Amino acid sequence: MLIQKTSPSIWPITTHVTREGDLEIGGVALTEIVRRFGTPVQVVDEADVRERCRAFRDAFWGGEVAYAGKAFLCRGMARWVLEEGLSLDVCSAGELAVARAVGFPAERILLHGNGKTPEDLKAAFGYGVGRIVVDAAGEISRLAVMASGIPGPRQDVLLRVVPGVDGGAHPALTTGTEEQQFGFSLASGAAAEAARRVLGQHRLRLAGLHCHLGSQISDITACRSRA
Repeated sequence: MLIQKTSPSIWPITTHVTREGDLEIGGVALTEIVRRFGTPVQVVDEADVRERCRAFRDAFWGGEVAYAGKAFLCRGMARWVLEEGLSLDVCSAGELAVARAVGFPAERILLHGNGKTPEDLKAAFGYGVGRIVVDAAGEISRLAVMASGIPGPRQDVLLRVVPGVDGGAHPALTTGTEEQQFGFSLASGAAAEAARRVLGQHRLRLAGLHCHLGSQISDITACRSRA
């Protein structure tokens, strides 16, 4: 079956259908990629990644856009994101190591993950990442202890809060409502208590709040209605 056309919402912007019905991405035929590397194989189009970075940056003009390393991260991807002016969200020492390999500015990196290990936190402090997202109460004490042994400015932290908003994702992927285990509830007062604890630590600085409504949200109606 020949492919007649491609949707830009699915395929990279450089996708081209040849007369024979084959696909080319970035000027390279997918049949040639299969011949060289076999299948399955993952193809990333640099032009498409850069264009999407610019689209997000333009849509949030004056704000900060961070690429989530957990989506896909290698040195090439980190370099593209850096050159397009985005920040980078990492969730492990391994992802941070990739960012360091390309000289990603520490102040534009956020460490965020609900299962951070001591090694992850040590790596973050060692590189001086700009912000660390606190997902659980126990992290506040750990961060305070680690920050006390490091000279320099206070460590900026963001508190992950539960806003009580259902983003409309699948129930298993919804993380903005009260029935989930990550973050601090606004409704119960847990977020306010966590904020007081951070403010009481002289080596930590409460830089802001963070929230995650869920994954694979395709309908922004709920978000728009609360804007």
